[in-house]
Amino acid sequence: MTRGLRLARLGIALVVVAIVATSIVVVLTRTGTKKTAPAAMTGSPLPSPTPRPVFTFPAPGIEGFTVVGVGGLSLSREPAALIQSAVSQFYDQAFLDPATWANGVPEDAWSAFDASVRDQAIADTASLALGDTVPSLESVEVTEATLSVHLLLNTKKKPEAAFADIVFNATGTLTDGEAITITNRAKFLLRPVSNGWLIFGYPKATTRVTSTPVSTTPTLSATPTGATP
Repeated sequence: MTRGLRLARLGIALVVVAIVATSIVVVLTRTGTKKTAPAAMTGSPLPSPTPRPVFTFPAPGIEGFTVVGVGGLSLSREPAALIQSAVSQFYDQAFLDPATWANGVPEDAWSAFDASVRDQAIADTASLALGDTVPSLESVEVTEATLSVHLLLNTKKKPEAAFADIVFNATGTLTDGEAITITNRAKFLLRPVSNGWLIFGYPKATTRVTSTPVSTTPTLSATPTGATP
C-alpha cells in the first residue's frame, strides 16, 4: 500500500471518530438538559359547605309515675331521652330546615306520628309546624326551647305512655330584612314502639308567626351652616 493511500485512510478514520465523538457529546448534552414537563396546576379545593347544626331540645324535665310502687323517676330517664330525640328530630325538620321553608315539611318528618293520626297531623301542619308558610324566610334562631316529659310505668315498671309539654320560640329574618317571631306550644301524647316512641295524640298544638315591619322612619336632612331656612 502506498504512503498516500495510507494517509488518506487515516484521514477518513479521524473524520469518522470526530463525527462519532460529536454525536456522543450532543446526545449527552441533550440528555442533561432535558426539560421536565411542568406539573399540572391544581386549584385549591373548594371548601365544603358548613353543615347546618341539628336542633336538639335541652335535657327534659322528667316526672315518672308507676301504677304501683315507687322508683318511677329513675326508670323514666332512659325513655325520656328517647322521647327527647324523637321530638327534637321532628322540630328540626318542621321549623329549622331551610328546605322546609320553601317546600313544606318533608314526608319523612311525619314518621314521628303514629299511623293512626299521621294523616290528621299532616292536615294540621299550620298548628304543628312552620312548614312553607314563610317561603321568603332566610334564617331562624331558636330563643327558647323547653321539654317536660311525664311518664306512666305499668305494674312491671315498663313505660306504658308519656305526655310531653313543649315550649318553642324563635326569631327569623326574611329576605327583605323583615324580622319575625315564631311561637309554638304543643302537648303530645306518646307511646313506646319497638324502636322508640311515636306521637298518637296532640290535645294542644299552636304555631304563630308575627312580623315586625322594616323601619320606614324618614331621615332628617341637616340645613347647611349659614343657609337661610
